[in-house]
Amino acid sequence: MNLHATPLTVENFSLYGEVIELDSARQITINDGLTTRFHDLVAVDAAEQGGRPIVNVFRTSPLSLPHRVIKMERHPLGSQAFIPLESTPFLVLVGKPVDKLSVADLELFVTDGEQ
Repeated sequence: MNLHATPLTVENFSLYGEVIELDSARQITINDGLTTRFHDLVAVDAAEQGGRPIVNVFRTSPLSLPHRVIKMERHPLGSQAFIPLESTPFLVLVGKPVDKLSVADLELFVTDGEQ
């Protein structure tokens, strides 16, 4: 099955999670006007089942397209935030929250490079 990417927006990604964007964020100027803080972008709640927030950085290599997906991860007790270190659009493949995932449950999004 070939998937076609749709633009990642707050509305069309809501089934899968939150989209972190700076456009709608509260902006606070700090450090004598040299820095803009984008305030309170997402709520982090890790208290359930003794969880705790952790921060990792992953660097990956781009895949050539078309690409055949043979494996996906599932994180039932956690979430992930992908924050680009460069302003380069990337693809986000997600599956609907179902017990047994099928190809029909997949959806592909493309970021604007800064989400």
